[in-house]
Amino acid sequence: MQGETAPFACLIRWNVLSLDQWTERFAQARRASLLQSYDYARAACPVLGLKARWGVIEIDGAVAGLVQILETAFPGHILHGVHLDRGPVWLPGFGAPDHVAAVFHCLNRVMPRRLGRRRRFIPDVVDTPDMRDALAHAGLRARGSSYQTIWLDLDPDDDTRRAALRKSWRSELTKAQHNNALHVDWTTNTQTIDDVIIGYHADRTLRGYPGPSVKMVRALARQFFATNNLLVGSVRLQNETIAMVLVLIHGSSATYQIGWTTEAGRDYHAHHLLLWDSSVILKQRGVRDFDLGGISDDKDGLAVFKTGLGGTIVRTPGFYD
Repeated sequence: MQGETAPFACLIRWNVLSLDQWTERFAQARRASLLQSYDYARAACPVLGLKARWGVIEIDGAVAGLVQILETAFPGHILHGVHLDRGPVWLPGFGAPDHVAAVFHCLNRVMPRRLGRRRRFIPDVVDTPDMRDALAHAGLRARGSSYQTIWLDLDPDDDTRRAALRKSWRSELTKAQHNNALHVDWTTNTQTIDDVIIGYHADRTLRGYPGPSVKMVRALARQFFATNNLLVGSVRLQNETIAMVLVLIHGSSATYQIGWTTEAGRDYHAHHLLLWDSSVILKQRGVRDFDLGGISDDKDGLAVFKTGLGGTIVRTPGFYD
């Protein structure tokens, strides 16, 4: 079964917008995922051996959102892979369960499930019974567990956001800010990009946590640096760098991509400095939503740390085909 009849008429028009038009519309969306951004496609496709397509979603004749898919195909499309990761991107006023059902019903019609086609849909919708019903009615099958990330709303002013920090988080940030031995720097250039990636690779190798490959991070950093959408921050203690982060900006949203810290960095709360400063810088640049990154457990240390900054855990339904 490819799904029931959609409650709205939905049309996806592919590759009809200029880059400027796509960028303008993308910036209108709240909580737009990194994986749906044009810069991400430009960076990831050569690394993954994929090609991108960009769709404008129209529901009952109105422009409702954007969708970016990455594809792999062999001659004649006998074998075809379709990746829709953390999308679509909904424009204001859209994204209700009926809209979600309509767009995935449309995708089912355009790219039906068949022998030789591998589909990976990771809908970027809040995991609720209504949303799961909408995906099922569109003919999608659940194939994986839910995904959780933490979003920080940057609309409130800095004083309001600081007052909303968890008390212990705010106390540790204040200690770090008043420590004259620490120096925070937000210089983004080829040297600092190399430094944060080298440190990330060493830290990930030592501690064994999951994360993007060094090749992918380098490709992302190169692309986002070229479009002035990259931030690299570091904290030094005397002559030693004790923590670094790399943040990607996409539309009116941004994503904490990688970071690392030393034991001294943890002792001196260096990441409190970097995350707080990055939120201030992003707000100054017009960013409204900051994706602090995925978590595996909403009660683990990483989740507790990120929610201390004021972030909200958002759970999506996971992987479908």
